[in-house]
Amino acid sequence: LEESIVNNFQKVEDEVENFIKGKEPAQIDSKEVQKIKGLIRQTEARSAARYAGVLPERIHFLDLPFYETGAVKKKPLGEEDIRIVVQFLQKVKPQQIYAAGDLSDPNGTNRVCLKAVMAAINELKHEQ
Repeated sequence: LEESIVNNFQKVEDEVENFIKGKEPAQIDSKEVQKIKGLIRQTEARSAARYAGVLPERIHFLDLPFYETGAVKKKPLGEEDIRIVVQFLQKVKPQQIYAAGDLSDPNGTNRVCLKAVMAAINELKHEQ
């Protein structure tokens, strides 16, 4: 690798390490730590999907704004979240939709995602 690329990696590594060393309880993660955590989650999801036989081009991550807070508590579901899901559904034109949704957890991420999917379906239903 070029020296500048190696130096940039080292800089990010140092920033992440320093942040983690000084992190306070309930402190929001730095953008770098959030990105690393997201890459780990996506890698795990891709691995599980490939193991289940899902083709790589059929694996999608929507990175909905409600989730991107860096905090444990997420933002409320918003119009931008629903718009992203609507556009995704218009793009892939699914015949069936399977969505996780732990309905016993009123603030859970899966429940919020399910609400986004249902709202998007409702919008698309009214367009036709």
